[in-house]
Formats: sequence, structure tokens, C-alpha cells
Amino acid sequence: MIRDLATALRERKADLATLLAIEVGKICSEAEVEIREMIDIADYVVGLFR
Repeated sequence: MIRDLATALRERKADLATLLAIEVGKICSEAEVEIREMIDIADYVVGLFR
């Protein structure tokens, strides 16, 4: 499930960053970094279970 979440985040990274920027009031590049961090955390957790 976590791997699927990471895949979904990768596929929709730009859209999610735009929504995050609108909701929180950040610039898009900062929002993209936050989405990238979520993807990295999901990848890390998947790696822990291998």
C-alpha cells in the first residue's frame, strides 16, 4: 500500500504541489519539495520492510 502511495504521489506530483501551494500559501517550488519529501519517506518505509 505504501509503495502504491509513493507511485500515486509521483504520478500527481505537479498537481499536488499546486494544491498544496494554494492551500498553504507557499510558492510552487517549496510545495514540490514537500511532495518529494513525502515520496522519499514512503520509499524509505518500503525499504525498511524488504
